[in-house]
Amino acid sequence: MQRDYKLGALAGFLTGICLVPTAWNIGTIGGINLQNPVLIIILPLVSLVGIVFGIWLGKILGRAIPVVTQISKFAAVGFLNTAINFAVLNILSIITGQAAGLSVGEYNIPATAVAATNSYFWNKYWVFKGVSRGSASDPVKFFIVTAIGLLARSGVLYFVTTFVSHGDLSKTAWLNVANVLATLVGIMVDYLGYKFLVFVRKSR
Repeated sequence: MQRDYKLGALAGFLTGICLVPTAWNIGTIGGINLQNPVLIIILPLVSLVGIVFGIWLGKILGRAIPVVTQISKFAAVGFLNTAINFAVLNILSIITGQAAGLSVGEYNIPATAVAATNSYFWNKYWVFKGVSRGSASDPVKFFIVTAIGLLARSGVLYFVTTFVSHGDLSKTAWLNVANVLATLVGIMVDYLGYKFLVFVRKSR
């Protein structure tokens, strides 16, 4: 239990660090300056507290529904992976000045690759630790499932940023809204694939 809280705190802190490029690229939204130094400093602390609380809540609810404990840890890793994905995506957007179009879908490839590599180790050695068979084919199956999730994410990201009106939002803000939708689709694909195809429960 102590290990879970420590790893959850680490995941939360890193999540906050990775959210900084996203906040910087968005700039201002709804009158709030996301480039405010105070906001940037507290992001890691807020995400740390939030994820540790999620782990605690997962353990409480897990007493009645055991799978909830695992889902809470998967969610913590998911937040970190999402933050990494957003960080890479926004850094590339800042460098190139692009926030829409086919190139944005291409930016999702390195963003997902970095996030997926991080995801593999966290899921294997924390979220699904003790239930996986530990097969040599695990990495291959993991990256196949991740590739399917990547296609789903990139497709949603390209479609939303290119064909859906963003109203009064800036292009960079809409890029991140689109990436939230794309990430939700990807998370569903990833969790189902990891749970039932990659990190399969050990046979008795």
